[in-house]
Amino acid sequence: MAIGTLFFITGGARWLEHKFETNIESYESIQEKKTAIWSQPDLGTLSGEIISYDDQTITIKDWKSIIWNISYQEAFIAPVVEIEEGVQIKLNGTKTGSNTFKAESIKPWGGMPGKCVK
Repeated sequence: MAIGTLFFITGGARWLEHKFETNIESYESIQEKKTAIWSQPDLGTLSGEIISYDDQTITIKDWKSIIWNISYQEAFIAPVVEIEEGVQIKLNGTKTGSNTFKAESIKPWGGMPGKCVK
């Protein structure tokens, strides 16, 4: 366990992931899997970058550059999420129209507070 922990802390896991991505043609990265999971609005998941917001609606651009209007006034917002332009988020909720979504919860994309990067 100590060797595995040291490998992870020193960036070995990130290095190994990069080697798999560049050397194994059929390898799907963790980031690609995460994006696929959080890009299924028909199944209640959506993610992207905030491009504008007000007290009732957030507008995001998803990873396919589709613009979504999110109703979020009743949603749980994780305490670490900053609702501001440029922040990447993931949402659980319900698709209510072709490009509209009602959020039930909003979480940071990267799991860390502040502006997360893709």
